[in-house]
Amino acid sequence: MESIRTKSGASGPLVFVAIALLVLLPVLYVLSVGPAVWLSSHDYVSTGPLYYPLGWVSERCGPFRDALTWYMSLFVPSMGDW
Repeated sequence: MESIRTKSGASGPLVFVAIALLVLLPVLYVLSVGPAVWLSSHDYVSTGPLYYPLGWVSERCGPFRDALTWYMSLFVPSMGDW
């Protein structure tokens, strides 16, 4: 009986980690666009199609576009004119 309790109790942290990853990974993806824009503007890297989903969403959602433009302008001031 003890092993059954241990197994069921061990799934709690696993569920927490899974939920945390599902929340944090998209947030980190969106936040990574700022440093990526800076690196790209200084010719260190080419972002390629990695950020096309953000472009697609920003074309369809004005408030998201405004927020994303503001955030990118923190890294590259000329992005505010984008």
